[in-house]
Amino acid sequence: MAYLLGRGAYADRKTYPEPNILLIDINMPRVNGLELMSWLRTQPEFEHLVAIALSGSAEQDEINRAYQMGANSYLLKPSAGAELEKVIDAFYQYWICSNCLPRIGCAVERTPAGKEGL
Repeated sequence: MAYLLGRGAYADRKTYPEPNILLIDINMPRVNGLELMSWLRTQPEFEHLVAIALSGSAEQDEINRAYQMGANSYLLKPSAGAELEKVIDAFYQYWICSNCLPRIGCAVERTPAGKEGL
């Protein structure tokens, strides 16, 4: 949270730039990943931030809760190291290489469906 807010040691945004995307482990120590996502969604300055939930649980209730808290995606963390590497590579290929993210501080104007070009 200190990093995201640019506080203390993270105040220098040239050294510690504001991210566009976060991969959030649901079972983090100190702050639960779901609580972090919920907090993020109450902060207007993080409206642009893509939040990806990572968990070892395939329980539908947890998946639903992650989306309710503002997750943009939910990735299942496999127990085997080689499989985790494949998940991280797929994450990287899609979210970093293929996906286009908004610029930080850029208001995204939404066009209602069917109103393109009007």
